Amino acid sequence: MDVTIYSLEGVRSAVSQLLHATEHCCTLTEEKKYYIRLLLNETINNAFCHSGQSCAMLDWTIRNGVLIFSVEDRGRGFDRRDVPKPTLESGSGRGLTIVESIADRVVYEKGGRKILVEMTL
Repeated sequence: MDVTIYSLEGVRSAVSQLLHATEHCCTLTEEKKYYIRLLLNETINNAFCHSGQSCAMLDWTIRNGVLIFSVEDRGRGFDRRDVPKPTLESGSGRGLTIVESIADRVVYEKGGRKILVEMTL
């Protein structure tokens, strides 16, 4: 399913839609719901905060018990290797590190304008 999000306020609605759809096909623990919310919030917020654009596209599907979603923006993109590793003092890179530690698979596409995330439900 595709959803275009036009504001940070729209993130909550998109997350709710995805969770609702996911619960129709899978039984989710509270922990899984928390992780799904966290992954979506981090990836969508990054798209808004770092792209300088006014919308982000969320696409998702569930295949064989795996949630697959992507978040894409129309910004200039980035190279993941150029994002410094987070430290206690730094304010950047934590979101990507969190996403990469929770998800089963993370792929950066389209020059960093799109992130693909997979998580076993």
